[in-house]
Amino acid sequence: MPSAFIIGADASGEVRFWHCSSRKCLVALNEDRVQTMSMAFSGLGDKFVTVGADPKVFVYDLKTKKRIAELEATYVHARRHTLV
Repeated sequence: MPSAFIIGADASGEVRFWHCSSRKCLVALNEDRVQTMSMAFSGLGDKFVTVGADPKVFVYDLKTKKRIAELEATYVHARRHTLV
């Protein structure tokens, strides 16, 4: 993966890796969800997670672009979440 890239998520449930200087999409991941709402990188920068309108958290390996885990929140009390 080139060093100058941007990762973006959109309402269609896709995560895309864009090459900055060429402005081309290098990789598109379909998340199989209604809407991807947010993303975050691990402290080491080797993984990233996405969350959406559903209660699932997807964990990806940045190097391979493969989903390595899927976590799901369950509702314990009103307005509180716990990852299982």
